[in-house]
Amino acid sequence: MSVLLVDNVEQSSKYRGKIMQAQHLLNIEDLQAGDIMLKVKGKSTINKIINVAQALTRLSTEDANIVHAGLLIRDQDQQGFEEFYVVEAQSGGLAKNRLLQDTTKYFVFRANNEDVRNGIATAAKLVSDLQGQNQNVSYSIKGAISSLFKRIQGNHQVANNLLDNIIDGQPAPMYCSQFVMSCLLFVHETFRENGVSPINQNFFNDINKNPAQLIQDLRESPSFNFVGLFQL
Repeated sequence: MSVLLVDNVEQSSKYRGKIMQAQHLLNIEDLQAGDIMLKVKGKSTINKIINVAQALTRLSTEDANIVHAGLLIRDQDQQGFEEFYVVEAQSGGLAKNRLLQDTTKYFVFRANNEDVRNGIATAAKLVSDLQGQNQNVSYSIKGAISSLFKRIQGNHQVANNLLDNIIDGQPAPMYCSQFVMSCLLFVHETFRENGVSPINQNFFNDINKNPAQLIQDLRESPSFNFVGLFQL
């Protein structure tokens, strides 16, 4: 197993701070359920389209290279062994993909608070399990395009409605970073109902984030840390 550094990341002033403090390369043992997995540009057509579109609206080439996002969970395989899976909204709908079958490069971010990490993993697994039963989460091309070009700030109620629809078995189209933000918002509001959330409120000022904006906001948030770069 090998892990590669994203090309020229050390040369970018955009990656000072948290990125520069944690440039080490991750092994599978370094990952944790609840980690936020940000995919580096691949060779697929959709990856190239997202990369070009983000490059037109973002200043950072490195950020524009982040084209997809998902959440890491642990779950049992068919033989009953626990493995890591990435839960992600992709072209075929919401999917739970085995990490060890993936050669993608990822930036890995992690919530500072252990309870938040556990909440993120629980929310992602719940949505994945419900998708397995209902198959009601499709990919939202319209939403993805909106996040790339319109830059309309997302509405919290829209995100909550999507999760309600998933639980109720109703249609719930969403795109990759929208799924991530919906799960994070669910955890945030669950904490708020019981007191104070460990996640900084400013992180949710705009929840209609494309992948490039998501990595920027994770990097700037005091509630999350960049932990390293991972690739099989």
